[in-house]
Amino acid sequence: QSRLYIDYDSILSVGNYTATIRFKGNENITETSVVKQFNVLPATPSISVSIDNITYGSSALAKVNVTGVFGEGLNGTAYVNISGVNMGIFLRNGLGNATFSNLNVGTYTVKARYEARGNYSDANETTSLKVSPIDALLNITVKNINFLNTNTVTNKS
Repeated sequence: QSRLYIDYDSILSVGNYTATIRFKGNENITETSVVKQFNVLPATPSISVSIDNITYGSSALAKVNVTGVFGEGLNGTAYVNISGVNMGIFLRNGLGNATFSNLNVGTYTVKARYEARGNYSDANETTSLKVSPIDALLNITVKNINFLNTNTVTNKS
């Protein structure tokens, strides 16, 4: 049994293809051909998501990076989800950002998803975000009082 290997110069896009292999024959073997169907399946891109921890009242910036099998930045749509808030991001050369505000104190799962496009399948990545409490800022003014008198304390924060 022999094997036949075929080299080709072009990259095939995702889809269904038909290959016809033909042996012209020689004095010992008759001419023959074989037709085979095959599929080119989508590749899985590389996706990363990063986000810095913040303090309460600050905005969080999620950064998404999506690259193809040759290291090229992919265009298309990615989504970032934090606590049920889903934001769409347009990727340009594989990069995109989403800003999240009004997050309460706590630890959140940050989910990023690249939506299948062209020769690439969906891809997902998760990370976490911690929102820490802020220190209370109290600005209190107290005036001197005489013994047994009352005074009002004013908070100017």
